[in-house]
Amino acid sequence: MESIAEEILREILLKLPTRDIARCRQVCWQWRRLLTDPLFLTLHGHAAHVVSGAGSEALLVSKTGYGAGMNPEIALFNLYSAMSMCRFADLDTVVYSPANVCNGFLCLVADLRDAPVVVCNPVTGEKLGIPAPPVVESISVVDWQVFAMGFSPSTREYKLFRLSFPETCKEDVFMDVCTLGDNGEWRRPRPRLNFSRHEMRSWPVLIDGKLYLVTHSMGYRMPFDGVLAIDVASEVVHAHGLPKKRTPAVQTAVDAMELHGRLCVAVQELDAPRPRLTFWVLMIDLHLVGSQNKKDDEGGDGWEMR
Repeated sequence: MESIAEEILREILLKLPTRDIARCRQVCWQWRRLLTDPLFLTLHGHAAHVVSGAGSEALLVSKTGYGAGMNPEIALFNLYSAMSMCRFADLDTVVYSPANVCNGFLCLVADLRDAPVVVCNPVTGEKLGIPAPPVVESISVVDWQVFAMGFSPSTREYKLFRLSFPETCKEDVFMDVCTLGDNGEWRRPRPRLNFSRHEMRSWPVLIDGKLYLVTHSMGYRMPFDGVLAIDVASEVVHAHGLPKKRTPAVQTAVDAMELHGRLCVAVQELDAPRPRLTFWVLMIDLHLVGSQNKKDDEGGDGWEMR
């Protein structure tokens, strides 16, 4: 009879949002034992109302104690309380910063390239350390590294991606992937990506199982800014130019976001004769119209200004 009651309780608690799960742990020791069970955490982490981002909240990340003889600490707050949701103080004097957010999980990356990547649940305070990926020996100098965490609704898998950007335009971008729950092993799906990019212009955005990164132009091989789209399930990457209808030779600031389930970029022209801010929505699926890992699409078609 007790096991039946526990099963019923588990089914009820699985329907709660993550922040309520954290509160329910304080009810009694039986509930705490159930809510900290690895099986329950796995089932809840893959529940539809969790992976869809329902009930999402804005978070404030505070970093303190970075200096000689000081112990670094990261604290996470929501915007409705002065009390922190959780704190991480055991960071071994390594400076960590947020990389991106995926279904409520926060990905933290260190300033040292051999330090582990940390994935944490801001509500429960739990964290998972993933060993750092191997060094990219094929690139003479790695100028920029980007980490991003993604989730695939079709495969129900969480994955970490690392993009390594070279210092010169004569070298390509390399991508390493780690599937969470797969012994923390990194792999390289293909030898290299046939793209020449320099650095990230905006934080990675996860939309319907695809990661989007706005990147900066670099050299003669790619005289424009563009978007890299990574399909989390297949690990296929496509490149696409930003909207063509922009003032030529004007410095811009670009930020990416989600708008009604589609990629939206905000483009601010900084030094134009008449500076302006425009919003563009990508109306096409790059993984349906493009050819994977081929030369960048310089057209920039498929954008609609809002």
